[in-house]
Amino acid sequence: MKVVLAFIVTIFGLVHISNAQETPVKPKRKDVRNVEDLKQNPLEITSVNLSRRKLTEFPMEVLKCTNITELSLSQNEISSIPNEISSLTKLRRLILSENKIFSFTESIGSMIELEKLALSKNTAKELHDLKNLRKL
Repeated sequence: MKVVLAFIVTIFGLVHISNAQETPVKPKRKDVRNVEDLKQNPLEITSVNLSRRKLTEFPMEVLKCTNITELSLSQNEISSIPNEISSLTKLRRLILSENKIFSFTESIGSMIELEKLALSKNTAKELHDLKNLRKL
C-alpha cells in the first residue's frame, strides 16, 4: 500500500512540475520612454511615458500597443489627438497636460475604463461629453 501511495505521489509531482514548465510567464515591459521602443513587441507594453519629448504630433505607434493601461504625453507640443485613441480600451490613465491641443476628440468620451484624465494647460476651449467616464 505504501509503495502504491508513494508511486501516486511521485507521478502527481512529476505531472505538476511538467505542467508548470509548459506555461512560461512572459515579463511585460512596464514603462516605454521613447517612440522607437513602441515598435518592438507592442502587445507586451503596458505603460507609455513620452512626456517632455518635444513631440509635435501624436505618435501613432502607440495605437498598436493595445494592452497599455497608462499613457502620458504631457509637456510636448502635440496639437491634436486622433479618434483612434478610443481603440486603447484598457487605458486607465491618460495624461495630455501641457500640450497645444486645440480640440479634444469626442472618442475620449467612450473610453470607459479611464480613471484619470489630465487635460490641463492646453489651448482647447471646450470638452465633449464625458458622462460615460464614470470611473473618473
